Amino acid sequence: MKKIDQINEKLTKGREKLEEIKKRYKFNSKKITELVQKRAVLLADEALESDPKRKEEIKNLSGQIDDLKKVTESQGPELISALEKKLQGIQTEKNEEELILSFEKQKKLGAKIVELSGNLIESLKQANSTNGELNKVWPEYANLAKITKKSGMKAGSKTTMGSQGSLSALLGTLHYEWKEGKPRPSSEFSRMRI
Repeated sequence: MKKIDQINEKLTKGREKLEEIKKRYKFNSKKITELVQKRAVLLADEALESDPKRKEEIKNLSGQIDDLKKVTESQGPELISALEKKLQGIQTEKNEEELILSFEKQKKLGAKIVELSGNLIESLKQANSTNGELNKVWPEYANLAKITKKSGMKAGSKTTMGSQGSLSALLGTLHYEWKEGKPRPSSEFSRMRI
């Protein structure tokens, strides 16, 4: 299991436990209030008229209230506060681990960008070289076509006149960025040809 998964599992369990404790605390606090109110009514009745059965019921309610108070104190605000602090620490640990993982991924992507940038430059150099040859061949072909008054290509042949400098300018711009490791100044765009 990856460290981030372990942290997430710990965080999830901790949050669930915190919610459980808060619900129990709220329930017990409400129950104490109800029992205290019930005991108060019985004490008021007992003050007006003594009854051994009622005294026993008041004693039982007092015992229940004391037991619930002990549980509530041991699993009340202090425990909730301590658990919340622990969860904050785990959340911080998770954030740090996510940052580490993001940086590792960023480094891998950075290496891929460097590789692809080099491949692009090499491909453009090859394309620019092919374009240069094409630009040399077309004028010679056109001169021969004037002499022979015929086409030396099959009808429907797919051809291009080639780039008239834009490929060289693109290569120059990208080569500058690749070589310098930063974007080129826009004023230098038109001057960069290889």
